[in-house]
Amino acid sequence: MLQIHTSLRRKAAVLMGKNTMIRKAIWWHLEYNSALEKLLLYIQGSVGFVFPKEDCTQIRDMLQASKSSSCFPYWCPCPV
Repeated sequence: MLQIHTSLRRKAAVLMGKNTMIRKAIWWHLEYNSALEKLLLYIQGSVGFVFPKEDCTQIRDMLQASKSSSCFPYWCPCPV
């Protein structure tokens, strides 16, 4: 996670956290941008938002390059 934050420094703003933290941050900014209310429907669990200051394709490439394959695919050791 730290590697992602440092690689995106000055190129994008990264907002990561749990459901309630992200919802609270969006609620604080609704008075400035009412279109953010549409995002509230999609926030479930731990989420992260990346707000790019530069070209989106470069930011996407940086995120895909730092993606870890250690947790994908998710494997459960016992039946659920």
